[in-house]
Amino acid sequence: MKNSIFFKLKLKKNILYIYNKYTIYLGFNMLNLDDIVKKYLNELKKVYLDFDENFDKIKKAVDIAKIAHEWQFRKYSGKPFIAHPLRVAIMVASKCNDLSLILAAILHDTVEDSPKKVSMKSIYENFWDDVWYLVDSVTDNIMFFYKNPKKKFKNKTEKILCWSVKDARCAFLKLIDREHNNKTLIWLKTDKQIRKSFETQALYNPLREILRMDAEDFDVKDMDSLLSNYMKNNKIKNVDDLKSNLYNITFYDIDSNNFDLFYSSSNSIVWEISSKKMFEDLIKNESFDNKIEIISLKQDVDWNFSCLFKYKGWQVFSDHFKVRISSFKY
Repeated sequence: MKNSIFFKLKLKKNILYIYNKYTIYLGFNMLNLDDIVKKYLNELKKVYLDFDENFDKIKKAVDIAKIAHEWQFRKYSGKPFIAHPLRVAIMVASKCNDLSLILAAILHDTVEDSPKKVSMKSIYENFWDDVWYLVDSVTDNIMFFYKNPKKKFKNKTEKILCWSVKDARCAFLKLIDREHNNKTLIWLKTDKQIRKSFETQALYNPLREILRMDAEDFDVKDMDSLLSNYMKNNKIKNVDDLKSNLYNITFYDIDSNNFDLFYSSSNSIVWEISSKKMFEDLIKNESFDNKIEIISLKQDVDWNFSCLFKYKGWQVFSDHFKVRISSFKY
């Protein structure tokens, strides 16, 4: 097996993974699944004020997640998958005391990302409206809502934004999920890192700022009015308008019609910074050299500045940097 082109062995932290092109993992010397769950539930109890009062409901969601994710590992890091939804639940609870959001966080990958896929019907049958609504909104592999199958969505972005406009907690859950997933992007191939980076900066970071999720006085109950007021103030009337508006907070000349093309080609895009001050701020970043490759730098006699570059890895810019596409191949 060691010399096979189809199988590889990987030993890390006393866990042996055997994997092939289908990314099948077999783990040994793993902690018992119940021990892993207990560890995270103890953390959840520390941040969720009503943990004891709602333990039965939490346990019900955890039991479903355990069945869905049993012997499932994160595709690239090799860690037990169940740790991800439980960590997302802890992150949610650290920002709000909303039981529906916490349960939805625990369940958010059971339908979409599980070898033992839980049916959306079972989520609807086992929990109340808010929970299944939230889980359904962040389930990317189903382009309609279980209770409204006639309403088809073109893509996952349209789906999450459509229902976030109705209940901003959908966006909140997606943003927390993305925040945790971003911590593991180092395990992805470079092209996937760059693609996720582009999507995060084009859509999720601007949305996070609109909802003031990093503000000291953040309150999940304020999100609906924050998003509604933002759309009203910017004369945004529909989801396509909202997408285009979000994209152009960080990037120039991107709209809902060309985003998918740029997303799929993001590894080959050459970006341009036309602000010298922005560039000077950028190079102060400690990991600047590891994250972007400068193609050219120029400044003409009229002091017009231009820096052309490509990404080398995960996320360089904060929300305060705005760049445009210079060229790309697809």
